[in-house]
Amino acid sequence: MSVSLPFINLESGAFTVPKSRFVLTVNRNIINVFYTSYEVEMENCLVAKVESSSPLQLIAKGATLLGDGFKIVVLGSALRLIVDKPSISAKSISIDTSQATAKGIEKNQISGDSYTWVFTSVHDSAPKYLKISNHDFELKANRVIDDWMQLAPKVLPKRQAMVDQCWWTLGVNTIEIKVPLQNKKEKVVSVVVPSKIGYVGLWQWDTYFICLGLAHANVRMALELLDIALYDCGDGQLPDVIHEHGILASSRDLPIADCARLEAAGSQSGSRGPVPLTKPPLGAWAANRLIKDLPEEKKQYWIKKWYPILVANSRWWMNQTMGEYPIYAHPYSSGLDDCPIFDGALPVISPDLLAYLENQVEILESWAVELELSSGSDLSSDRLFLKDTRKKLHALLQNLFNKDLGMFKPVIPGQESAPRTIVSLLACFAGGLTDIEKNALAADIENSQTFASDFGLTTVARNEETYVPNRMWRGPVWINTNYLVAEGMERSGFSELAKHLREKTMYALETAGGPMEHFHPDNGQRAESATVNFAWSAALYIDLAVMEAKEQHE
Repeated sequence: MSVSLPFINLESGAFTVPKSRFVLTVNRNIINVFYTSYEVEMENCLVAKVESSSPLQLIAKGATLLGDGFKIVVLGSALRLIVDKPSISAKSISIDTSQATAKGIEKNQISGDSYTWVFTSVHDSAPKYLKISNHDFELKANRVIDDWMQLAPKVLPKRQAMVDQCWWTLGVNTIEIKVPLQNKKEKVVSVVVPSKIGYVGLWQWDTYFICLGLAHANVRMALELLDIALYDCGDGQLPDVIHEHGILASSRDLPIADCARLEAAGSQSGSRGPVPLTKPPLGAWAANRLIKDLPEEKKQYWIKKWYPILVANSRWWMNQTMGEYPIYAHPYSSGLDDCPIFDGALPVISPDLLAYLENQVEILESWAVELELSSGSDLSSDRLFLKDTRKKLHALLQNLFNKDLGMFKPVIPGQESAPRTIVSLLACFAGGLTDIEKNALAADIENSQTFASDFGLTTVARNEETYVPNRMWRGPVWINTNYLVAEGMERSGFSELAKHLREKTMYALETAGGPMEHFHPDNGQRAESATVNFAWSAALYIDLAVMEAKEQHE
């Protein structure tokens, strides 16, 4: 019996299954069938339309979408439209596949069955899907969902329904792509993408957050996913994105649509020539979280594998500087693409980057000690670099604190002022702040005129002119920044504040009805610019719910 999926809202959301590029949405009496690809707009991924002459009433069960007299079943790269009541429904259902061939999708019919249509990617083997009966095809497809959902972590009853939905989100955002390996070879692997709507690739820092939720029931997949993300470009740089056509590691390789969006927003990034593209240095933090409960032998295996990559990455960041300060040379490398700190000239010195780096080298210092003890290696040169770098970063971070403003202030070339944004709060992630600094951050976090909302933290202070509650990183609440600030403030001794922030974070998803990309700070609903079924929101909700359940049972 296929599992029910009551949380799927086809009018505002989407239907898909693990390892499939097919995504279905509903617009009144039309089901739109998309086959998604990296950096291709959804309207350009449309391969078919299924139109009913009467209003659609659809139920999602397992890998099956049930309609009145028909069903759609998705299994990997194959989709079947099965008409159950030919005499009634064949006349009331029309299928438009005029876009399919151009998008690499074939439409076939089962031999002797004029009421079943099979859609497959030309990159897959269509015959293997044509030979399976409808009954067996549906059983096999539903089993994929059932097996995945059985792994959903168990949490407090009040959180279980949302955890189930978030676990489903992680599963259905799984695709198979060919990725580069450090030995210059390639391999087809399963990865969890941020969302099949708009983010069909492996983004570096998305992966860090996704792994944390995934590990609660599938630690092997989480470790493999992180291992793919930690791909050294050769000089210590980690790429921004790994996708089906290669990697994105330079602004010269940005899709045309991204360049146009940046230019329209007034970004000066396009006028500086090519610069490296990456994401914030949270690799060691994510890795440390994943391996902490592993058996010692496995823990040492991963430390030994990742340590040189992450030390090289830390050295790389310390060579991307303005004066002594590490910098964001491009907005995308911050992960906060349209944050107002990037409205002016580039590069930008930002407190969050210094805090992330300090945290990373501190973790790597501890790894170096472990490796020396377990393998007898001499890592004294690394340890000296890491120790000196940690002290230097902490001093540089404290230099950014402005006592008069009560904030860690970014440095923007040619500007005396800087907007009050989430990057200032993220300074707490480093730990070791002074009482004055910690208290200033706590005051901002709890102040409804700056960052406080019922759903966590706005990404720009409400009293800033650049605050826009519905636009990406210019105001909406994001789950990952809530999460990072909560961890940093707990490390700073503000345990109750951190606890309340985590509760607000979970409340955001529960209010919106699912893991949205970001949330309107006034009502907790999906912000206008946000995509749905967003994997890091789902993963971090799972992690928070599991953490809460463990605390309740201790």
